[in-house]
Amino acid sequence: NVLHDLSDTLIFLLKAGLSPALVEPANIFATTPDQFKNLNPPTKPTVTVFLYRVAVNPEMRNGPRRLLSDGRWARPLLALELAYLITPWAKETRDEYRIAGRILQVFYDRAELCPADLQGTAWSPDDSVQLILDPLPLEDQFRLWETADIPYRLSLPYSARVIGLEPG
Repeated sequence: NVLHDLSDTLIFLLKAGLSPALVEPANIFATTPDQFKNLNPPTKPTVTVFLYRVAVNPEMRNGPRRLLSDGRWARPLLALELAYLITPWAKETRDEYRIAGRILQVFYDRAELCPADLQGTAWSPDDSVQLILDPLPLEDQFRLWETADIPYRLSLPYSARVIGLEPG
């Protein structure tokens, strides 16, 4: 549920932060490369949120076991990094630049998300998420676009660091 709820959170932030005159809220959604073809060429301003990688945060991978209140030991929290490609689509390149700039501002203003900011039910009261503009090598970006079989498009690569998920 965290993957679903975090994607919903990003979409919620974008819908709240982008003016409907810039992008209508219904045109901000999660997608896959298979659906990119429907957007090329763009007919109306759109923003897509594409989750392309799920990984364990390397710095927190070997965290210590935790002592629970009942005296049992528990595994460390699962610290995830979710990699997203946020793509503005518009007929005019200048409009894509405006949308990209606004996306940067929205995520910069909300770089640290607390439980009150997180959408869905997958979160515990202590959960938080960091949003980081995370440079993706240009070659890797081109490879992502090749899978969709459309030319490269300006995109914003973001990492969302989920501080820790409780073992099941």
